[in-house]
Amino acid sequence: MLNTISLNEQIATEPETILDDEQKNDYTAFDRLISKMKLTAVEYETLSILMAGFTMLQIEKILNVNRTTIWRRIMNLQRKYALATNSI
Repeated sequence: MLNTISLNEQIATEPETILDDEQKNDYTAFDRLISKMKLTAVEYETLSILMAGFTMLQIEKILNVNRTTIWRRIMNLQRKYALATNSI
């Protein structure tokens, strides 16, 4: 039998970063940027998993989609980020 770990167990074993109350609650700038990007549901899901620190191969297994699909979503995220921040 393969040595496997569930996603919930893996998340629970990740080290917790200590933040003060102000840092924990100030995501307004990020929320504004993400809403400005006008992400689809699958792009938002992919971004959330990426931000959690997972690799493309792990995301592929979590979402049960092809590696090319993950790559395409990441390229779309980068394009939308550039448009939202006027950096192109």
